[in-house]
Amino acid sequence: MNTALRTRNHYAPIAIGQNILIAHRDFCPQWTGKTLHIWRDDLPDASYSCQFVQARRAAGQSLLPSVNPQHLLVHYKDGESLTTMNVSIEDIAQFSTGTHSLLIHCTVGQTRAPTLALIAKIVRGVSVYHALADIMQANWETRGVVSNFCLTPVAEIFAWAETR
Repeated sequence: MNTALRTRNHYAPIAIGQNILIAHRDFCPQWTGKTLHIWRDDLPDASYSCQFVQARRAAGQSLLPSVNPQHLLVHYKDGESLTTMNVSIEDIAQFSTGTHSLLIHCTVGQTRAPTLALIAKIVRGVSVYHALADIMQANWETRGVVSNFCLTPVAEIFAWAETR
């Protein structure tokens, strides 16, 4: 096995260009910019969510899309149709528009965060094909793993991108 692959940090934040970062949930508290938090409620306990989501849950606050312009809370399970999310693709696109620093994270940053990062890259001017390639390359170079893109949500993002 390649020694470089054994020494890579599989939880390192991934810079994917256009001022967008994909990360693991534990990177969230260190971030001061806009954040798209991807969470799910079917995991064994709240520890699978970032501290921001855990604090909102503990305080009994809504996990519906936040009114805070710095945070967007997205309830999404791996591989499901994007129509099951609590927000629309357009909501994510609007939140991601601009040149500001943007963190997109889920529990590990391997499936859901790269998938929704496609939307952010597209609204920042990258073609859908280049966005997919950029994310795959950055994940491989940073973590030594291949992003786990699921067919249904990626097909929905491709269809959405065609209408832009």
